[in-house]
Amino acid sequence: MRGTLHLTVARDLSWMLRLLAPRVIRGSVARRTGLGLDQPQLERARELSIEALSGGRQLRRADLLASWDKAGLDPGRQRGVHVLRYLAMTGTLVFGPTAAGEQLVVLLDEWVRQPQDLERDQALCELAVRYFRSHGPATAVDLAAWSGLTAGDTRTAVTLARPSLASLNIAGTEHLLDPQTPDRLAAARVYAAGILLLPGFDEFLLGYRDRSAQLDPALRRPDRSGRQRNLPAHHRQRRPRRGYLDQHRPRRTAGGHRDALHQLPCPRRERHRGAVRRPALSGARGRPASRSPTGKPQSPGVRSRWVPSSRRVARSRRWGRAPGRPVHPTLPRSGAW
Repeated sequence: MRGTLHLTVARDLSWMLRLLAPRVIRGSVARRTGLGLDQPQLERARELSIEALSGGRQLRRADLLASWDKAGLDPGRQRGVHVLRYLAMTGTLVFGPTAAGEQLVVLLDEWVRQPQDLERDQALCELAVRYFRSHGPATAVDLAAWSGLTAGDTRTAVTLARPSLASLNIAGTEHLLDPQTPDRLAAARVYAAGILLLPGFDEFLLGYRDRSAQLDPALRRPDRSGRQRNLPAHHRQRRPRRGYLDQHRPRRTAGGHRDALHQLPCPRRERHRGAVRRPALSGARGRPASRSPTGKPQSPGVRSRWVPSSRRVARSRRWGRAPGRPVHPTLPRSGAW
């Protein structure tokens, strides 16, 4: 599944890990090798974790990593995070109760005493039935993209789950869903026609490979990797209305410049006008004169230091990244300052 923390019923965790984790673990081998983590070190971390947590003990993540460090297993340079991830995916550790707002690490076998054990075919069927009941109507391609299953496992899962599902043919493509979904949608039609606020990584978008039913094609904008960007949106009458975000974001014009102010609404335009400096031309070549942080012109050969605004600094600290330099509305991004 998608590489993030997932919340699930405790008794389902064991069979879900056996079904979904192996591909993710194999995909992380290169990263662990680059960090200098080999199999003996991973097994040593497993032994240390069992020793530290046996008997129902619970530790903060920092305390567990400190115990590894004390035993000679360096958790620095993200090694500890990858070891913790590996031990969780192989069924040794799990995040359990919370204390002071932080989840504590516990042993999976001690925390989940009555796991549900399913054979592989049973697990594939159960996963497919749950997906189509919660996300249907959806396609087999959507299931594969959401779960990370191989094409063969996806076909097996759909075949086993088909007797419990209904089928719809939409534009020549088979969509599967729970037989009771149409009645549920009819009962919630008024509510669904309202405005729903969605976070950027909501299942309403990320739960599907094909998002044409949720997003207007005119508003779908791929990022540099070619994947569709999912920005915070509000949803009304089944399609997220992201036009406001797209219309008022700086765009690249035909000349390769960024129009940072024209697309902003009037209140924002006045508020952000001071964040973008207008150049003063000097010399026969028309090069912009450098300005000091106070706005006074400097000699053309002196590069000024840009000082971010307090609001930009606060926002950058909140998101954990350095404040970006404002883009000039009339100069190319590579222009000389």
